[in-house]
Amino acid sequence: MPLDLYCHIVAPFCRSVILLADALEVELNFIEVNVLKKEQFKPEFIAMNPQHCIPTLVDGDVVVWESNAILIYLAEKYGKVSKRFYPTDIAERAKVNRILFFQLGTLHRALSTYYYPILAGLGEGKPEDFRKIQDAVGVMDKLLDGNKWLAGEDLSIADFSVVISVASLEGVIKFDLTVYKNVYRWYQQCKKEFRKFEELTQEANDKSQEMIAALRQYKLEEINSAKEPCCSAPPGAKTPPKPPCPDSS
Repeated sequence: MPLDLYCHIVAPFCRSVILLADALEVELNFIEVNVLKKEQFKPEFIAMNPQHCIPTLVDGDVVVWESNAILIYLAEKYGKVSKRFYPTDIAERAKVNRILFFQLGTLHRALSTYYYPILAGLGEGKPEDFRKIQDAVGVMDKLLDGNKWLAGEDLSIADFSVVISVASLEGVIKFDLTVYKNVYRWYQQCKKEFRKFEELTQEANDKSQEMIAALRQYKLEEINSAKEPCCSAPPGAKTPPKPPCPDSS
């Protein structure tokens, strides 16, 4: 029985799950969720995942969301001796976990902070935010110095998680990876190792322009809506004072 994966191919974290499932030979049933159409707020989806985020994986009675949590689940349940991707040794597992937290809290955060204004059509990214991306990639470069993969000599879910963020660096903001020789070498290696990488990346690129246009329209409507008065007052009526901020007292 295939596992249900609620996702959208343009969403980077969804692609990391697809790559790992493919490597583990786990069949997936793709259920597209368009977040710009607010499909994640459908009652049936919220009943399943109150955080209403993608990707969300359903394996029988088990529901898992947050991409790195899904990677751990898949590796633990479906990993084989030859393709475990998540070590059983506690010390080695700690190395993998450390990079999973780095991917979400440092690398992806830096990338999204810099790129979001560009993506939403609100302006250019800030130079100081771009430097945070450079710092994060520099950390990766040091981690890979002397190591074949991010957590050591063995391919792990850390690589599946981080490679999608690096793909965004290369494809979306045209970040020059060649300056970081260890990262560049690792990234080329990932492209060869992950069978569906090029296919998924191309599909995401093909659909991203449509999503970007929709996002910019969504943000424009949001901005215009915020400019409108929340209520109308009769002529001559005094405007009520704004309530204080909750933490201003």
